[in-house]
Parts: sequence; C-alpha cells; structure tokens
Amino acid sequence: MFNYPAQISEIIGLGRFRPAPSRPIMAPTHHTFHELICVLHGHFHVAAGGRTRVFTAGDVVLYPAETRHLDWADAAAPAECLWIGFACPLNEKPTGMVVLRDPRARIAEIASWMIEDTLDGREPAHPELRAMLVAILAEFERDMTESYQVPWVKQVQDHIQAHLAGDLSLPALAQ
Repeated sequence: MFNYPAQISEIIGLGRFRPAPSRPIMAPTHHTFHELICVLHGHFHVAAGGRTRVFTAGDVVLYPAETRHLDWADAAAPAECLWIGFACPLNEKPTGMVVLRDPRARIAEIASWMIEDTLDGREPAHPELRAMLVAILAEFERDMTESYQVPWVKQVQDHIQAHLAGDLSLPALAQ
C-alpha cells in the first residue's frame, strides 16, 4: 500500500491523546496527510465512510489522506491513543479507513518510542524517527497480509472444513 521508505516526505506530527468521553474530538474532519491511530486503552469511536465503529486496545486505524472522519471516546471506557500524521504516496489508495489488530503490540511500541523521542527534543524530521515510521509501515503492511490465528481457532476451522457434510454440533466439534 505504502511507497516507502524513500517516499516518506514528512512526519507531520505525533503524540498521545485521550479523547473527551461521549463528545467528538472535533467536527468531522479530513487531512492532507495520512493519520495512524493506535488504541492503547478504552473504547475509541470512529464515524467514517457512512459507518460507525468502536475500537479497543490493540486496534490500529489508518485514515488515508482526505478521509473524512469523526472520533470520540466512550464515557464508560475512556480511550487513550497514540497518533502519527505523515505524508507518503500510496501505491493504491484504500477507500476509507483501514483497520487491523496489532496482536504483538509492535506498532504501538514503535509509535511510543517515536513520541518519547520527540518529548526528549528530537525533531520529527530526524532520520531515526523516519526509520521508525518505515518500520511501523512495514509492520502495518505485514499485519495486513498475515493472519495471526490462535491455534485452537485454526484447528476448529480445519475440522469444520474437513467435515462440511457431517455433523457440526458442539459435541461433534468437542471431539
């Protein structure tokens, strides 16, 4: 999806935020750059592309440039998120937001390092921060193409596939 590393033209900004519960962060918006959100805690609500979704810890949301969206948190489970805004050409432009799970928390960990480095005074244009963004984008693409499956889920899927014509009751699956 991304044309990187040479094509990352700019890290626009990055940080940690805690959206106000039950109230949109801002009016529906879109940006001229891409925005990557890592949900660390709570419930993060997003309205985009005519649908509303709720994201939780481990979800990573990418708004490609010009994607209209509205964000807010849940009063019962306030969200904490990391965000990175960046400019980079896309090989293929997705239609709306792209979502994936970060089951190993690699994307969130690297994003945290980037934010810590800027808090320590490093400028967003620093080569090390660009290298970390390249690692995040590579992980994002890898996670989009790999499926992380819990072993027992794979076993159940294989059993169902092998026995499509047979009994699919819970007792049969438990065997």
